[in-house]
Amino acid sequence: GVQYVPQAAILFPAGDVDALADGIRTLLADDKARRSRGVRLAALTRVLNWDVQAQRFLTHLRDAGLSVAEGAVE
Repeated sequence: GVQYVPQAAILFPAGDVDALADGIRTLLADDKARRSRGVRLAALTRVLNWDVQAQRFLTHLRDAGLSVAEGAVE
């Protein structure tokens, strides 16, 4: 599934530029909320990045008994 953290993002309906603009204005007006979201996003980048996710995937493959060598699944 898709992972997202609403507390670290501005959520708005696809294509709704007014809702996006409202979210941006809210963050611009609220220093505490903006900083808090920035801290959450920085923490997420350490977990939700390609290298970490690839290693998790490879671990699942190994746990399933598949041989994984040099990025290839055998």
